[in-house]
Amino acid sequence: MKNKAVKIAKNLVLGAQVLCFAHLVNEWFGCFNFCHGNSMLPTFNSSGDFVYVDRKAISTNQLEIGNVVASISPLDPQALVMKRIIALEGDIICVDPLVPNPRYVKIPKGHVWLQGDNLANSLDSRVYGPVSRAMLKGKVLFKVWPDFSIVSSNTSPLLNS
Repeated sequence: MKNKAVKIAKNLVLGAQVLCFAHLVNEWFGCFNFCHGNSMLPTFNSSGDFVYVDRKAISTNQLEIGNVVASISPLDPQALVMKRIIALEGDIICVDPLVPNPRYVKIPKGHVWLQGDNLANSLDSRVYGPVSRAMLKGKVLFKVWPDFSIVSSNTSPLLNS
């Protein structure tokens, strides 16, 4: 009976160690996420794409215009969204160049401008404004499922087809 209790205790300790290791990898290095929604068509499908998100890119300041990032949604803090970085702090962007009186925004320090590749169907910085870098969770490096592919850093959604 004592041997069984020792074996159970060892397995519990091992399980806790594995969970701690998985948590550290998820928080500091990278994680996998599912994508859903139409805002990143054609880069991602409407549902079912499984992507790898590199968390180190945030802490090591490796973000560039054109990168696809995972971010906490400014409209729903419980949701994670995938969007493309269109502008970095200090850049000036035209919010909607097709309107008669376009509005320009200077991206404040510590913020980025995010947009979906499917401009006709994306809730993004055009709606909620610049996004704090603190809300970014990582850079999307590649799609794992259904077809493995590296995620392009093209700045034009038309180049992603």
